[in-house]
Amino acid sequence: RYKVYDMSDLKEFMFWGKHYHQLSDSTILVAGAPGMNYNNIISIIDYKNKTCKPLNYWPDDEVMTSAAEKQCVYAYASGVYGNGKGNYLFVCDGERLAFLFSIDGDSVNVIKDIYTTYLN
Repeated sequence: RYKVYDMSDLKEFMFWGKHYHQLSDSTILVAGAPGMNYNNIISIIDYKNKTCKPLNYWPDDEVMTSAAEKQCVYAYASGVYGNGKGNYLFVCDGERLAFLFSIDGDSVNVIKDIYTTYLN
């Protein structure tokens, strides 16, 4: 039987991804960020405690546009996958960005860029 959690407190969350990774019995790793925090594209949601922690990572492309537009481009229809050993794969469905990473506190630690096609 499934337990339902009221996530209305996170209504401003911008969930862009198609795939997420479950970290624990109460947390998931997702592509997206709280609504007004446009300078992040990966977050950890604790659905039992109704909290969201954006992880520090932002594509370094030097394009002068709004953070909201960049978040949409890099995170839309993306996925986060885990290997069960603390490493993760972020893949942007628009074939713009893919990288392997680990989580170090509040930050994303990029292990290897797989491909990057930044906005120009």
